[in-house]
Amino acid sequence: MATAYYMKERLRLLFDCGDQQRAERELNAWIEEARASKIKILVNAARKLLTWKPFVLNWYKHPISTGKLEVTNRKIGLLQRAACGFRDEDYLNLRILHLHKTIYALTG
Repeated sequence: MATAYYMKERLRLLFDCGDQQRAERELNAWIEEARASKIKILVNAARKLLTWKPFVLNWYKHPISTGKLEVTNRKIGLLQRAACGFRDEDYLNLRILHLHKTIYALTG
């Protein structure tokens, strides 16, 4: 169990590498260590990462995140659930456009 946690944290640190060459070395080392661990889930993850390696390393050329898009989609989903569905599609569109202007206050 400790090995899996260690490997997860080590994989997370991959994106803290300064350049693509260092990240590629770290990723290759992670894949080899995961294969050597004989833990089924890590071996499967290593196999998938080997396939996706060029795309993972592409982040160093173009560090783009989809975080803001995911947050917006989440807010839209929460809006629709809170309203239990809108009958008027135009009103829903207006509410979605207004989401980015909404400021939520934390109450204590």
